[in-house]
Amino acid sequence: RGHRPVVVSEVPVYVALEDRDGRRFEDKGSCQYVKYRWMRGPVIEPCFFHPHKMSQIKDVAKTYNHYCSRECFLRGWHHLGQHQWGKKPETDGYEEMLGEWTQVASTRQYCPSQNDINRPLRMDIIPLTKDGRECVNGMMSITTGTVIPTPKEARMRQMISNGGQFNAEWLSKQFKVMNWNILADLYATENVYPYCEKWALSWNWRKHLIIKELKS
Repeated sequence: RGHRPVVVSEVPVYVALEDRDGRRFEDKGSCQYVKYRWMRGPVIEPCFFHPHKMSQIKDVAKTYNHYCSRECFLRGWHHLGQHQWGKKPETDGYEEMLGEWTQVASTRQYCPSQNDINRPLRMDIIPLTKDGRECVNGMMSITTGTVIPTPKEARMRQMISNGGQFNAEWLSKQFKVMNWNILADLYATENVYPYCEKWALSWNWRKHLIIKELKS
């Protein structure tokens, strides 16, 4: 809840179910009595001063920008030049579709796309009866923060040669040895690494980078 998903990195999900006998188990998408649904919410623009934060306030009277806090709003109201103001709505009756949610998937897993940027995602977990009907009363929903674009990757590391040159002929006869100190999820927490963004600590994101490196 509140986690900000990243484009091309699967949203980390763990679903634990309990049967009538009190036995608990993890559902990886095979339980026939549970239905999953992913919904995409309305656009929530980032803060003008803090692009990494979701906005909570929009100035609809002067600057027409988005802000994450009262302090940012007052800073923008008093100090922003007119050339930094946002675009004024074409109509006086400014209105947003706050309830605009669209289904994007019906699977347990979901990997955000470019269309999800600056939009929250909601995962609905819906129990089903034996005849396949939805039990709305037992439904649970989890909403994420807004999706962020794929971050810029670090500069490509230079390979060091112990004699010889790196050309196509040389590379075709060689193999690469790679080694990573993979941090376990148990230790990849915000408490241990408070200076690191939550999405960067996610194993799904770190796994994506490792697989990309292996394929390169």
